[in-house]
Amino acid sequence: MKTQKILCGILSAGMLAGCFISCGKDDFIYKKYNYDLTKYIDLAEYKGLAANVYPISITDEQIQSEIDSTIYYYGRNIAVTDRGAAKGDILYIDFISSTEDTVAKSTQGQKITLGSGSASVLPPEAEAALAGHYAGDVISLDIALPDTYTAVPEYAGKTVHYDITLQQITTLELPMYTDTFAQAYLGYDSIADFEAAVEENLYDYANDQLMQSVVNQTWSVVVENTTLIEYPEQELNNWYDVAVNAHKANAESQGIPFSTYLSVYYKATEQEFYDAMMEDAKAVVKEELIVYSIAREENITISDEEYIERATEYALEVYEFSSLEEFEENYSKDAILQTLLGDKVREFIAENADRTMSEAPTSAN
Repeated sequence: MKTQKILCGILSAGMLAGCFISCGKDDFIYKKYNYDLTKYIDLAEYKGLAANVYPISITDEQIQSEIDSTIYYYGRNIAVTDRGAAKGDILYIDFISSTEDTVAKSTQGQKITLGSGSASVLPPEAEAALAGHYAGDVISLDIALPDTYTAVPEYAGKTVHYDITLQQITTLELPMYTDTFAQAYLGYDSIADFEAAVEENLYDYANDQLMQSVVNQTWSVVVENTTLIEYPEQELNNWYDVAVNAHKANAESQGIPFSTYLSVYYKATEQEFYDAMMEDAKAVVKEELIVYSIAREENITISDEEYIERATEYALEVYEFSSLEEFEENYSKDAILQTLLGDKVREFIAENADRTMSEAPTSAN
């Protein structure tokens, strides 16, 4: 199970074209916005902010749910030939349906789970009639459908004749949950070791969720309470131009006029779109100013080791690249560094929050 990480940075096409100056990681926080930031913002208090937290509780039911999911993951479908279809079996069917006043419809290769009530394929009565039948059987029946039947609108309120051929029956064969299973499939010496790892992962996930909650609570307060004096023109225009040009490139790639693109995808006029992009750019720049101000005040940087660890997590777990190197081919190192710096600043604020414990437990779902 993957642990959810705090993903507060902005990794986007905008960052790719953000005109960053290449630099070492130690002085990165002084290369962008390389001037006195107090001219642009009056930074709000960011330490000791109130945040509600909850005790973390991992239940036996949660652990068992993870175990069950793992067992089902390694299950395999096997053909059933020695008995009739039973609830939970996966059936492969062909059928022909018709009424007195409609042309017969032929439907082939349908897959249903018996007992699931898959009325989108067959009426529930027809599905139920398959129970007990063997692969190769042909089941014929007439069903009076209600006026409210919607799966095939022309059948509503009519009696429909079905000829159903049960082509194949399969069932899910689950592995035995033993130490041998843990060793062969999961890489653990025993199921006890596996269950301990499951509990640890659930706890880590819940703890990350709790941290994310504190980040969300405190960061929004800092942003809201920070006063924007004026916007740095170059950075604001950079973000605005990148956003607008990205949308124009999308419209061009689809071969449609930009005004049509905006109308179809955003229900907006060009002026409404430009105004919205400027507001977005202002929001991004304000948050960047806050991040860099706090990073400089608290000397928050990204070491080489942190960069490799955190960027690799982004590459593999978030963006699902095969390696950090592939990630860096798609996003510049400066862009990745800025995202990691934003994460670390937000984590710093959360770690210095004034936490109030609630009695309500937090579950790891």
